Amino acid sequence: MHLPSNYIDRRSVLRQQIKEVFDNFSPYVRLRGSWEHNDFHLLPDGITTFSDLDVIALQSQADECAYLSDQIKTKTDQFISMRVSVHPNDDLNKVSFADAKVKNILEYIISYRRDIHLGHAQNEYMKAKTLMLLLNKEEGNRYAEIRQQFDSPAIDSLYHIKIGTLDKMNIEYAAKLIKEHGDLMARTFFNHCIIQRPSNQFVESILAQFRECHSVGPWLKSYILKKFNYTHA
Repeated sequence: MHLPSNYIDRRSVLRQQIKEVFDNFSPYVRLRGSWEHNDFHLLPDGITTFSDLDVIALQSQADECAYLSDQIKTKTDQFISMRVSVHPNDDLNKVSFADAKVKNILEYIISYRRDIHLGHAQNEYMKAKTLMLLLNKEEGNRYAEIRQQFDSPAIDSLYHIKIGTLDKMNIEYAAKLIKEHGDLMARTFFNHCIIQRPSNQFVESILAQFRECHSVGPWLKSYILKKFNYTHA
């Protein structure tokens, strides 16, 4: 994929613009996820991202979160369009390493069903992002650190799809990577979601496992299940 000469500068400008938005909010409103850690997705056009803007607004009520989400999106839409998710707590940091893998697969399924109409590039992004998270060997790693765990062109391509500088996964490379380094969850995801569409039976199996994820807090579990039910309706 050809990258415009100003691509790196565009990423820097966007991150600074996001930071300035949050400088105007209370310290209880905090940026999380890929926009905090500078591994957000951005296509070479410099205006298309598949990364959500994740925000923590500690101890906020549902109506306050919705209001904040609208406020933030109004500001960020001035320079880039993306989903904004405002959470009232930091439950994600409490999810165990094992439960996080089940959650990641279910979130892929939700995204697949919700965004399939957006086309190939969005789905490739979600496949690459999920595979990297499932291949991760150490809790707390971000994508660049996961990439460093493996000496493989396959992990390099997954990383570049995740941040937007590549648009297509090499299935043969990915299969070799999974065979050599993937655990049961990574292999299961590859077999049921990468080389085919997730079947209803597979979806129900992951959903049942997620319901038994005891380290996923009640608010976060309810939030994810609501998203699933919305796409399942």
